[in-house]
Amino acid sequence: MGRLKIAGQKLQRHQSTNMQVLTIGCQNEANLDLLCRILKSCRDQMPELYPFLKVIPHRSILNLFYQDELDLLFGFQGDIPIKSDTVYKELFRIPLCCIVPDAHPYGAKSELSKEELYLENIVVCNSYAIPSSVAEMQNQISQHILPESTYVCENLQVLLTLVRAGYGCSVLPQMNFADTDIRAIPLKDSEPLSYGLFFKKSSQSPLLKKFNAIVTNTSYQ
Repeated sequence: MGRLKIAGQKLQRHQSTNMQVLTIGCQNEANLDLLCRILKSCRDQMPELYPFLKVIPHRSILNLFYQDELDLLFGFQGDIPIKSDTVYKELFRIPLCCIVPDAHPYGAKSELSKEELYLENIVVCNSYAIPSSVAEMQNQISQHILPESTYVCENLQVLLTLVRAGYGCSVLPQMNFADTDIRAIPLKDSEPLSYGLFFKKSSQSPLLKKFNAIVTNTSYQ
């Protein structure tokens, strides 16, 4: 009863202010690094914005987006089917990197070829949190490596933990890491991935348009 009372008070407070809710979908925690920068700008430029973030697995979040339960969705272009009412705005292109432990001999290199990883153990992630083209690259490399030297996991954080612990190397889109135990080295001759914002033509509102403008300006700083 106490929780219901508090929820009711919050709802009344929300209705009596200019607060405007925007539901934002992310495929994994890695997207939140970008969103943090965007939301800092939004706090100054859109004080009325109430961001509601949902971080859930790929397939589930797609269903929510197409059922209009999300106002917008951040993700990789190659992993989100574009329907007639879907608008995609590219924010930037993210290079692919070889992920190695910081103490690894490759750690001092400025770039690596995928062939150089054939000599190493590899960590492969079977998760929708990993872009499909990245998963394909991981599997291509693993075909040149003995099965006992291939570690398979189902979670991005598990992949990073195994790499950090020295069990193997991997391939991921470039991202910021919370610690210095991992080095991300650009993968030679690889095609960058298009990353951006998905929203519906039919759901464009002044709030969404203003948010989109802030996203664009923040992302290219």
